Amino acid sequence: MSLHFDDVAVGTQWQTPSINVCEEEIMRFAREWDPQPFHLDKEAAKASVFGELCASGLQTLLLSYRLFQQLKLFEGTTLAGLGMDHLRFHAPVLAGDTIYVRVVVEEAVVTSKPGRGLLKLRLSTYRMDELLADLQILLLVKLSDKDL
Repeated sequence: MSLHFDDVAVGTQWQTPSINVCEEEIMRFAREWDPQPFHLDKEAAKASVFGELCASGLQTLLLSYRLFQQLKLFEGTTLAGLGMDHLRFHAPVLAGDTIYVRVVVEEAVVTSKPGRGLLKLRLSTYRMDELLADLQILLLVKLSDKDL
């Protein structure tokens, strides 16, 4: 899609395609990055506060960001990612869940340097209509195609 700063406004939104998060993927990620029993073992997960096998919050964050990137909204126009803020996990991603992300432009500010704009985007991850996680990302983006 390759949008520029000038192509979007506050309130503009998109929705990603959905993906299914399988048990094997949860356990594989957990073995390498977050080896908690409730991510690795079904029986241990049953005894946990989650009651069943669930994805690591880190995995939820990365899956959400991957879904956002697959939209290719600012491919070739992003100058830099400047950070992530206000990450919250509202409910766990469970084995077998199908998730998707809604992306909303929350703020758009032209910077003091020519040809650049700062976009604050909210990424909200859902299972059907249930909010699972959300965060803000800040992107430095080219203003228009003349700034290439």
